[in-house]
Amino acid sequence: MKTDEMGSGEAAEARPTRREILLRVTADLFLRNRYDSVVVEVVCAQADLSGLGLYRHFQNKQGFLIAMVENPLEFVHRFARATAEVECDPRAALEVMVDFHIRSVFGWHDPREVTRKL
Repeated sequence: MKTDEMGSGEAAEARPTRREILLRVTADLFLRNRYDSVVVEVVCAQADLSGLGLYRHFQNKQGFLIAMVENPLEFVHRFARATAEVECDPRAALEVMVDFHIRSVFGWHDPREVTRKL
């Protein structure tokens, strides 16, 4: 089991990174509010982070939006590569990848849970 730097014995994967927290907070705000009405100060307050801390991860509000689109695609790509490496039959590999993509899009499972096992 991986331990955190403090030696508490908790799994390192159990604690989201600041970037992940920022993405979750921002995604929630974008779902509940118009894009134009979401301001950096509110994101920082809800993520319990300073503006300086926020700008270490994202250049601006548009950076959040881009990351929210790219982040899930990273998991799909990682899963597709891993599937192609272990599945010899191209048709079977494609079926597994399509199934994974559909489940990810419709929220039937968290793609990060699947890719962590690969």
